Amino acid sequence: MQYSQYETVDTFTPEGKVKALEYIKNSVELGNTTIALGNKNCGILLAYNGKKSVLTHKQPKIFKISDKALFSFAGITNDGLDIVKYLVDYSVWEEIYKGRDIHPVKVFDDLCREAIPRTIYSGNRMFGCGGILLSRYKNEIVLTEFEPTGNVQLVHAVSVGNRSQSAKTILENYYDSLESADKNTLIKVALEALKNAHPDEELTNENVEIWCLEEKASFVESFNF
Repeated sequence: MQYSQYETVDTFTPEGKVKALEYIKNSVELGNTTIALGNKNCGILLAYNGKKSVLTHKQPKIFKISDKALFSFAGITNDGLDIVKYLVDYSVWEEIYKGRDIHPVKVFDDLCREAIPRTIYSGNRMFGCGGILLSRYKNEIVLTEFEPTGNVQLVHAVSVGNRSQSAKTILENYYDSLESADKNTLIKVALEALKNAHPDEELTNENVEIWCLEEKASFVESFNF
């Protein structure tokens, strides 16, 4: 039996899985590893940017939405860049017309309204990426995870992309101590999680990108591995 004939079917496949959901899940898992963690005072967003080919240019994996918000994604690049553009435009609109910061969950409302019909109705292509928003809202650091199906949730620490489960194992080990951790400690935990996800890779300043969010977002130029 050829399973490819069930790729557009939402209600039944011989394996008991919806193929479209499986493909989107795989596209996110093949993306570059991104790790985020923090507490009320400081947040860290780290992305592994390993070159897949010597012919390609290094591309940024963490995007500055505003002085108080950062975003990174794993999955299909074009979809991720569309979300980045949407977040930047929304942030500017909120600042100019309402004089306030973006809400860490409500900022995704329009994307969720688009993502959910894409998921439940056949014939539509779902979002091909998942993302992490690190933002400052009401003087507290907030982490938000966006999933391709339109699910949005607040988290204490999270990892998306390739081998993200290995990174989550380390984050879970440090969960109880994150609330009192300072900037350097949070960076060390993030790097340890990344090393656990890529134990055979040499991590350098060239393939690891780290941003910090306290009062404002800032790029971490140097750090010890």
